[in-house]
Amino acid sequence: MKNKNVRAILIDPFLEKVSEVKIGTDLEQLYSTLGCDLITITRLGVGKDALDMILDDEGLLKNSEEQRYFKYKLFSQPFAGKALLVCSDKMGNTTSVPDTLFPHHIEKDIIWYKPSENELENTLEFKVTTF
Repeated sequence: MKNKNVRAILIDPFLEKVSEVKIGTDLEQLYSTLGCDLITITRLGVGKDALDMILDDEGLLKNSEEQRYFKYKLFSQPFAGKALLVCSDKMGNTTSVPDTLFPHHIEKDIIWYKPSENELENTLEFKVTTF
């Protein structure tokens, strides 16, 4: 299958920035963008509006002094390293995020972490999202 470019949202905890990117869906480009050698995909939500988060599968195993973390919405688990938000079709192929989704929609639901500032498991900080 030919590699296609999709519109994705990049979450970068090293820069504490959320941005829109166009990215190819081949593994080498995903590895390069995320700075990793192995990815995992986590489904965020249910239904046709759910997002997929692509991230470093070994992110939590890396040197914690150099790693950066974030939490997204009310998910209790911290995520390590950079992540891409994308969508997928019924066949499981990676597709673009909706045209109505922009970085500022995501950024308001992010909590950034640096290892020296907070213990990730013991945080009491959370954000309330209005509907």
